[in-house]
Amino acid sequence: MAFLSLGIAAIFAYLGLWLILPFAGLEILALALGLYFCSLRCRDREVITVTRDSLIIERGRYKPKQHWQFQRTWTKLELKQPVHAMHSSRLLVRSKGQELEIARYLTNKEKKTLADSLTEVLGTSHT
Repeated sequence: MAFLSLGIAAIFAYLGLWLILPFAGLEILALALGLYFCSLRCRDREVITVTRDSLIIERGRYKPKQHWQFQRTWTKLELKQPVHAMHSSRLLVRSKGQELEIARYLTNKEKKTLADSLTEVLGTSHT
């Protein structure tokens, strides 16, 4: 993309329209920043661990940076359907007044599958 954009800008600059070069550079910079931030998001991880007594959720990029622990017996799952078709559903873990949204980057179908699997493992029901 950079080669094509700068190549076209160079042709216009050769024809005397040199003002196109800085804008082509800004375009390449914007594209590079967008790809960089997208690649950072792709490295986000969420690990859900179910033990005998608890449900542990850890988030981070390369290592866990956030950690939540819920008592298994008090934990409930809620799959909230979106208000608008353009939004995605929300999978919430609730326990003793705490609420945490999990699986933020999954599709609605994947969230439903995860909710069913967690419900089976936890031995609770979800709404």
